[in-house]
Amino acid sequence: MPISLIDCNSFYASCEKIFRPDLRDRPVVVLSNNDGCIVAMSSEAKKLKIPRGTPLFKLKDLFERNNVEVFSSNYALYGDISRRIMSIIMDSTDKTEIYSIDEAFANWDFIDPVEEAYNLRLKIKQWTGMTVSIGLAQTKTLAKIANHIGKKNREGIYWIREEIREDILRDTAIEDVWGIGRQISLFLRSRNVFTAYDFIQLDDWWIKKHLSIVSLRTKWELEGRPSIEFETEVKENRAIMSSKSFGEPIKDLENLLEATKSYVHDAFNKMTRQNLKGKSITIYLTTNRFRNKDKQYSNSITIDLEDYSDYLPDFIKAADMGIKQIYKMGYLYKKTSVLLSDLRTSKEITPDLFTLKDPRFKKIQTSVNEINKKYGNGTVTCNLNKSKNSKWFMKREMLSPRYTTSWKEIPKIN
Repeated sequence: MPISLIDCNSFYASCEKIFRPDLRDRPVVVLSNNDGCIVAMSSEAKKLKIPRGTPLFKLKDLFERNNVEVFSSNYALYGDISRRIMSIIMDSTDKTEIYSIDEAFANWDFIDPVEEAYNLRLKIKQWTGMTVSIGLAQTKTLAKIANHIGKKNREGIYWIREEIREDILRDTAIEDVWGIGRQISLFLRSRNVFTAYDFIQLDDWWIKKHLSIVSLRTKWELEGRPSIEFETEVKENRAIMSSKSFGEPIKDLENLLEATKSYVHDAFNKMTRQNLKGKSITIYLTTNRFRNKDKQYSNSITIDLEDYSDYLPDFIKAADMGIKQIYKMGYLYKKTSVLLSDLRTSKEITPDLFTLKDPRFKKIQTSVNEINKKYGNGTVTCNLNKSKNSKWFMKREMLSPRYTTSWKEIPKIN
């Protein structure tokens, strides 16, 4: 049975359109953190040939002429829509690998996989409003190519059968093959390897000698031999980072402390959702290296806790101590980051008989987690005065409502 790759079309921009039918045929773009650059575009916006990564201020005239709708990144919305789509996919088969926020591989054991693909595509559209493309093939690498072709079809589905595989590879540029990066494609082109078909003509020993075993597996995959493992188990993180640039440069310690504690909250929530405990926290602090006129400074500090912990005040206290040690007056800071590391499950931790812990801490943290899970992250915080008016707060002036995760922002029909 073929492997399928389900990929959401123009995911971020499409999420913004789901609850805005007036934007159905209009170009939509989504901005990076602090409303800086273009990071995502709808199909209509792509036709305007907007270079990805271009700063917003350089495109304002173009956007006004073409009635382009601009949005700040709404990660709460994108994450929730993704979870809904992945849940639908996982209900269709026991063999699912979530590859990214908008992509998943699935291994279907059906007599007619194309019919199943049509049914799944229709179900996702009806239940979430999202359009997906589905590529079918014998391997994950071929399924990627099939998905790319499917995006150009009206049906949104394409199956690379064995009898047409080589013809498809002849039409596939080497740089469009999953796993072939820019440097490798340039190297291969210098040796007259221009297509995926040219690539599979190379000897195995040559690829292993001049490239790597990973590239050799890519060749085998293009030949129809499954060589990349199907990972149905979600791997636990052994380190979790929360990092964002400030809305505007800040130089006072008070704002830096508030920003750092906010990022500790974000990283801690990710950690506890995976039922992990952490023992180490690293704080990074840096100025804006692109502002040559400003004095430059960057530093970091790692603090180890006494024992593995899933109690938020332990991390807040360590972060507070850390930022105070590396902070220097007289600098305009652009960014601080928080890294929680040495993460383990309770089963992996050997209890320390000499470290006494108040049993009430676990009850308090469990209650806080349950409240935040029910009413939303940030309902109960630890020593945090988080205000959108704070200088460090991420700039998102064109943020759409959190339609699916906030009762206050749920769509209203008049």
